[in-house]
Amino acid sequence: MPEWSAARRRNSEAIREAARRLHGLRVPDVPQWAEHAGYPCYAFVEPEALSGGWTRDRIIHEIRARDVPCFVDSRSEIYLEKA
Repeated sequence: MPEWSAARRRNSEAIREAARRLHGLRVPDVPQWAEHAGYPCYAFVEPEALSGGWTRDRIIHEIRARDVPCFVDSRSEIYLEKA
């Protein structure tokens, strides 16, 4: 399990670094005191920064067309979920 977690963190950071360089995406910072599990990896689309004809859904479609998994996800705070 530690090896899987380390691989997820490496992959997540590579995705986050690439996404940070793209205009129109916002990538939240992980606090220095936290160790992110690397699952899931979030980047947020800033619609006002996109060129005409581009939307969040089009971006997802283009990523998936290259056989890369990409999803829309909204997770509630897990501590609020009932067991």
